[in-house]
Amino acid sequence: MGAEKVAFYILSALTLGGGIAILFSVKLMRAVVYLLVSLFGVAGLYVLLNADFLAALQVLIYIGGITVLLVFGLMLTGPGQ
Repeated sequence: MGAEKVAFYILSALTLGGGIAILFSVKLMRAVVYLLVSLFGVAGLYVLLNADFLAALQVLIYIGGITVLLVFGLMLTGPGQ
């Protein structure tokens, strides 16, 4: 089994595991962290496909922007809202 195949299985498990953990997460902040893990797995899969530009966009836009925006939105809303 080659190194690329092992990396693919690890990144696929990371992506799917993060997605399943989002579904069964009770706390919203943990769901955002699991989303971050899942998006990192997708970026790694893009790197395996030699799509470096898409991997960079995934990290910059989704991980850097959307996830941080969700975290700020959670922090700014109170626990009773």
